[in-house]
Amino acid sequence: MIVAKFGGSSLADAAQFRKVKDIIEMNSERKYIVPSAPGKRGPGDDKITDLLYAAHKAAKEGKNFRHLLERIQARYMEIAEDQNIEMDFGKEILIIDEQL
Repeated sequence: MIVAKFGGSSLADAAQFRKVKDIIEMNSERKYIVPSAPGKRGPGDDKITDLLYAAHKAAKEGKNFRHLLERIQARYMEIAEDQNIEMDFGKEILIIDEQL
């Protein structure tokens, strides 16, 4: 049994997700897959983890952080749409918003 963790640049966009899928399917011993947040797609891009940290910091300082959550949601929506996956990220973003 193999446990595999993917994240960062390996999950940066839909094309990378497809590569990860191929890697997973190459070995039937890979039984558990642990994904982490998408990384940068290129220079000037943001890692999802960095956006979450920035949103947390803004919330602690009493500043508006919703524009950061919108960027996070847009990124995940872009990946899902490119993979033809229908998912409502609004519910998850609302949970994060409420917790912040």
